[in-house]
Amino acid sequence: MKKLTKATLFIVSIHMTCILLMLIIRGVLLHTVSHFMDSDIVSSSVICESLLRGAWLDNCILSYADIIPLLYIITQYFRQHLNRQTLRNTAIYFTLIHAVILGFAIANIPYMTEFNKTMDATVFTWLNGDATVATMILEDWTMVSYIIAAIVMWIIYALWCLWLAKHYGKSIDECKECYINKKYSVMFSLFLILLCFIGIRGRLSGRPIKMQQAFFSKDKTVNQATLCPSLFVFTSLKDMKKMENDKISFLDDTALNRYSHEFFNRGMDDNPLRVTVAKNDSALLAGRKPNIVLIFLESMSIHYMNSYNRDMNITPCLDSLYRNSLHFSNCYSTGFRTNNGISATLYSQPAYLERHNMRYMSGIDFKGLPFELHNMGYHNMFFITHGAEFDELGSFVTQNNFDELFSRADYPESEVVNSWGVSDRYLYRFALGKMNSMAKHNRPFFSALLTIANHQTYYFPKDFHGKSKNDDMKAVELADWYLSGFLDEAKKQPWYNNTIFVVLGDHGKLFKKPDCEIADQSNHIPLIIFGEGLPKVECASLTSQMDVPAILLGLLGHGYTYENLGMNVLDKEREYVVYSTMEHVACRSKNRLFGYHVSENRRMYFRIDGKKVVETQRDDEFDRMEHYCFTTFQLSDKIRK
Repeated sequence: MKKLTKATLFIVSIHMTCILLMLIIRGVLLHTVSHFMDSDIVSSSVICESLLRGAWLDNCILSYADIIPLLYIITQYFRQHLNRQTLRNTAIYFTLIHAVILGFAIANIPYMTEFNKTMDATVFTWLNGDATVATMILEDWTMVSYIIAAIVMWIIYALWCLWLAKHYGKSIDECKECYINKKYSVMFSLFLILLCFIGIRGRLSGRPIKMQQAFFSKDKTVNQATLCPSLFVFTSLKDMKKMENDKISFLDDTALNRYSHEFFNRGMDDNPLRVTVAKNDSALLAGRKPNIVLIFLESMSIHYMNSYNRDMNITPCLDSLYRNSLHFSNCYSTGFRTNNGISATLYSQPAYLERHNMRYMSGIDFKGLPFELHNMGYHNMFFITHGAEFDELGSFVTQNNFDELFSRADYPESEVVNSWGVSDRYLYRFALGKMNSMAKHNRPFFSALLTIANHQTYYFPKDFHGKSKNDDMKAVELADWYLSGFLDEAKKQPWYNNTIFVVLGDHGKLFKKPDCEIADQSNHIPLIIFGEGLPKVECASLTSQMDVPAILLGLLGHGYTYENLGMNVLDKEREYVVYSTMEHVACRSKNRLFGYHVSENRRMYFRIDGKKVVETQRDDEFDRMEHYCFTTFQLSDKIRK
């Protein structure tokens, strides 16, 4: 049994080496995302516990990987073919399978730095046959440095595994074992399989460990860093498939119908989300058909703006517009992805966790702002910097009442600056040309522009001189600078005085320690509307991206009927706004925030005092917010299906 013992030591050596490497990677991760942590909560003992719990979870995925080589070695042993070549084959297997596990762990460092969340199966939604994301990664030197580190680590690890195979293989070949005691060998083999099984379960008794073991701290960042990325990716694949295909089901049909009556004044039989708005001849812009230019600013949180956060000073154009326009100080994006922002702003559709709206709703023809404007005689155009296939945006918007979509295929290759295609400056210039052409035909136009300057990989032109040393802040400055240049040029056009401009974030961005688990930075966005005939005032009502169609059509006095969750907050103040993060659904009032972590079935209650968010206890008002939140998401999903 000496040969089997030496082969077992070989597997254990590789297993423990990988555990050590994962421990080092997690240590680097914890250091990298430390700026998101609450220093009052996170002590050295918490970090140590995170490392230990992380190793516990890492051991589970590595134990899964051990099954095949263990069975292979045991089989070869009983066939009396256990030799150096057996171990070499096993070493090659480990270098390949562990490359995936280590690769996810290293890739999780920049991912968590960007999203403050461990990588999960939703990363695969970016791999839709479009090379944009892959090119973006290769253009970012920070990303490239992680790739190089991963490759170097893998080479060293592979050489180490092969050396172990040679070392233990030599001992096995020199070991004289002519007779196999089947009784003891079978018992030892079963013991090894049992150990592997215990490693997969994570414990001797009770239920197998789950991802919840990582959530031991009050600090979200520490908990997320404790997760094993590869294990989390593979286990979340099932959840993602379930989320895409299953109906949202927070409430039973009886409760849903009851709350539908309470919040929308109609039950399920009357289609509670159908909204009918009468034509209003006394509206501010009634009788006019002004052009509408809607600009989605990539990842633009209101927290970047000096108008909200006095110590920023990096968005002079936005701040000037904010002070001299109809602006909405409490506007929230529906989700945390661009596809959510587009489907909400144009078609009043909510976002639900990581569900990809443009893919999930690809077979549905939506009414909404483009539909109504098209029926009013508008020519609808959508402008993006990158390829139309990314995020399936091209097929989605062209199916839903846009006459033209302009993307990378329409621009000269000489203007392409990175994986995201052309710069915002060229996008604005190109769009101006198309708008000028349309204006000459005396036909009103609706132009939607999706910018990219504030999205990695960043591109900084030589004639731009930002004052921020940090690239993330500098990219915000650049987006604001590009917008300023576009508006300066637009003012020179004859159609400018007959145009309404709408500027908003497609979603927010987390760039500093969050105020609570449901970070305001991620969803709180600017919404600015300005043009001839519009007031320069603040609307302090809670506002959703889903309200934009109702607000604009209300300003025009246009009557319409369609299913949506938006409302004209200029006429009636919102009581609640609902939105989603990658893990939570949330409902917000002026002074409260209810959050529900869907996968963990965990509720959170916060009081809001100005910009201060404090966790508090549940009461009747929070119950009402919970019912409104669940009803809103479930009704929308039920009616769509």
